[in-house]
Amino acid sequence: MSTTEWSGADTVRTRRIERGMTQAQVAKAAGVLLRQYQRYEKGEREPSLSTARAIAEALDLPLSELAGQIEPGAPTAAGTPSTAVAETIQTRRRQIGLTQLAAATAAGLPLEHYQRLEAGSEELSLAAATAIATALDMPLPVLAGIIPRPVDLNGQWWTSWQGALDQTDTIDTHQVTVIHAGNRLLLDSGWRGELQISGNEVLIGWYRPAQTMTRTRAGVFLWLPAYENYLYGRWSGVSANNTVVSGWCALAREEGRATELIDTLVRDKTQPRPALRLPGLSNWG
Repeated sequence: MSTTEWSGADTVRTRRIERGMTQAQVAKAAGVLLRQYQRYEKGEREPSLSTARAIAEALDLPLSELAGQIEPGAPTAAGTPSTAVAETIQTRRRQIGLTQLAAATAAGLPLEHYQRLEAGSEELSLAAATAIATALDMPLPVLAGIIPRPVDLNGQWWTSWQGALDQTDTIDTHQVTVIHAGNRLLLDSGWRGELQISGNEVLIGWYRPAQTMTRTRAGVFLWLPAYENYLYGRWSGVSANNTVVSGWCALAREEGRATELIDTLVRDKTQPRPALRLPGLSNWG
């Protein structure tokens, strides 16, 4: 761990005073020795990622704010083993196609140090976690094992649905009310349905239009791309002539965005390509 001055010390001290807590109370809540916590608050020592998370939770403080990344309201979660954090790092690095050397260079870390962190054989410091999260273009809470919901799904959405059989060029666009209840989304306003959220990006369920184009409830699969504010996918059902039919569907907050998405899917036969966020080339060494 680094013995250099810790920049998060002022944030911790200010937050503790705001909450009217003593150093002993914070240390006990975070599960660390009082003298150890006092060194953190003085900036004499930088805590590990797991310790920083515990302190942040004790002070009801977002981990990203403690690291100097201002994201008010970020959720908190219980501690994540270093092996789980290491697996998250490795998965993300492979997902964006970086070598360990490229990731280490982008994070400003020696290759051997980065390899130990990714292997889970060395505990991640908060500074190293912040650097790696930036290099791999992932939110710090996600790296720490917290999975925030990327989009607030409650409220009014515009939905566009492609017709089936001889009406594949027909598009039905309308508003729907979405109620988020746990891992489910309830759809109302004429078109009723229910969707189950899986992995924070896939929604699977059913819906029934006010004027049915199928004689059964239609199954629906939707994908919510990371960092985007829309969903799209496919619906399928059984038609009046006993054949399975299917079509594209899209949801967005604005009517124009919903129709743009469905036009791209139906008329252009092209799926949206969400931008993959990569580290800046200037950081690749």
